[in-house]
Amino acid sequence: TPEQIKAAQDAAQARAIAGKKSAMQGQINALRYNQELAAKGDGYGLLRMGERYRDGDGVEKDLTKAKEYFNKAIAVGSPTAAQELVKLNNAVEK
Repeated sequence: TPEQIKAAQDAAQARAIAGKKSAMQGQINALRYNQELAAKGDGYGLLRMGERYRDGDGVEKDLTKAKEYFNKAIAVGSPTAAQELVKLNNAVEK
């Protein structure tokens, strides 16, 4: 019946909205986790925040901040941050 179709459509839409909210909350939690690690001087957190600022992932894109985080990650021994900084510098120069 039309009523059943409408109810099924409404239920599907509600599930889709709930799924999006759950995914968004997961992204917010991941950002907070990365921020907390970075604030403690953790190499992985610093690397991830550099990547986030480079890409505009959950934060406003800011290449200056990205470089700062990569440099802090390098200072605590992250070889990946060193590689990412080289890539970023090469991309900016072009």
